[in-house]
Amino acid sequence: SGHNEKTFMSNDFIKAIEAEGLTPPAEIIADGEFHRFDSDLSGKSHGSYYLYPDEPQCGYFKCWKTGKEKKWSRGHSETDSVKKEQHQKLVEQRSKDHNEKLQQLHKQGAIKAVTEYHDAKPADPDHPYLKAKQIKPVKGLKQDPTSGKLIVPIYCKDGNIISRQTISEDGAKYFLQYGHTKGGYFDIGESTDKIVICEGLATGASIFEATGYSCLLYTSDAADEEDSV
Repeated sequence: SGHNEKTFMSNDFIKAIEAEGLTPPAEIIADGEFHRFDSDLSGKSHGSYYLYPDEPQCGYFKCWKTGKEKKWSRGHSETDSVKKEQHQKLVEQRSKDHNEKLQQLHKQGAIKAVTEYHDAKPADPDHPYLKAKQIKPVKGLKQDPTSGKLIVPIYCKDGNIISRQTISEDGAKYFLQYGHTKGGYFDIGESTDKIVICEGLATGASIFEATGYSCLLYTSDAADEEDSV
């Protein structure tokens, strides 16, 4: 019955992935470790998941491209008080492990973002996106010398780059896989007099050009993320 139990658990986990509009992996490896999968049928591994093989049954998945993520657990009520306490301790440990695993991924993302940003060149004023939006390149905006995509660095409050956003010629915007974007920012202008908070580069640059006010672009996890392996 142990094997059947695990099969049911995998099926429930697969259903949870599908319920978020994502494509589940062909096979679920339940070993408590992160595994990548093609969550949007793009042929790239935009998704990550882990699933624990034993009670209390729980897992987590995220599509880095869409930002969709979920902590999943199979409702299991333990009546035995000793087991209940053991399960509670396991849940707490797994929650701690979860945060540590994500921190490790975010570190990988930050290293990649810093490297890409330093290897990039200053943004070309004739970049089609800038021309279409009728804005000049702002200080700190760069361009990937190979793909031609604009690179917007994302900083955390201590001033370090934690991720980056790319903007293609047609305006498609993607964040870096494993990049930590929540609470990140990119600032335009140096005035501390009046600061406008906004979301997009084009909006911020337009306000800055028209008014001279500084703009802070804040990022949330709702934006698209990409796998740029």
